[in-house]
Amino acid sequence: PHPPTGRFRAVQLADGVFALVISKVLSDDGDKHYGCNATNPITRQTVESPVKTVLKVQQPFLEPSGSPYEEAVSPFPPKVVSPPRPTELTVTEGVNVTYTCITESSPIAEVSYLRDEGRLALPTTAVESRDFGILQFADIRQEDQGGYLCRVTYRKDLTASSHLRVEKKFARFNIAVKKRLSIVTKPNDVIVDEPDVEASFECRLQGSSGQSPLWFFNGRLIDARDPASGFVVQETPSDPGASRLIVPRFDPSYRGVVQCVANDRERRIWESAQAVLLMQGESVQSQPLP
Repeated sequence: PHPPTGRFRAVQLADGVFALVISKVLSDDGDKHYGCNATNPITRQTVESPVKTVLKVQQPFLEPSGSPYEEAVSPFPPKVVSPPRPTELTVTEGVNVTYTCITESSPIAEVSYLRDEGRLALPTTAVESRDFGILQFADIRQEDQGGYLCRVTYRKDLTASSHLRVEKKFARFNIAVKKRLSIVTKPNDVIVDEPDVEASFECRLQGSSGQSPLWFFNGRLIDARDPASGFVVQETPSDPGASRLIVPRFDPSYRGVVQCVANDRERRIWESAQAVLLMQGESVQSQPLP
């Protein structure tokens, strides 16, 4: 493994790939094997990747500097050798997102990020690491979505004090942020006075991508397609995520706990809310924890 220094940074990129980013590559970094290890956070077992990458560092073209003892690197304009990707990204609010913009130039150019072509300041959730060309969002929000670009240019002091002309390169990308899964309308307790009356519970999800919640009664999944279940589930096509559980004719045997459960498969997140269905004067007895 390469000894850790301030020029090396390991990050997980927006497309899910883990990357090693090297700032200001030196000739000494070349002709070495680079690889990665993966550690199980539970067992702490570490596995080393059998795939290694050899970094080849090309020597830049040198030209006389005017000194009999030195040569200077011939200037060449900045270019983006690995632009930010993916260029179109959709994430759920609350996640962390990292972009890189890998460049090459002589002298070394400065990498910065702009939002909405520079008309808006970067959000407070975003932090730039200009030496590495990295933009990192921590706990991204819906208001952070929009168009961004990576800008590569010489520093102003170099173009103002030398023959270098202003050079700019841009690489654009867009981020869309969807709401995280939550239950915004929770079912309320229903207390009935007599049998054979109708009882109903409402549940509405947000950030569910059109999913409907699941309904459980006393811990068992309700299959509304089964007429013998005694329950009816109503969903409204014009309001995705909304669901209504109906007991057409209350029977005392239906007393218990009703649960509305939502699942975000992409992030493996579960949300639930519960209510009780009882006769007047009754209550649910909770079992003491062991």
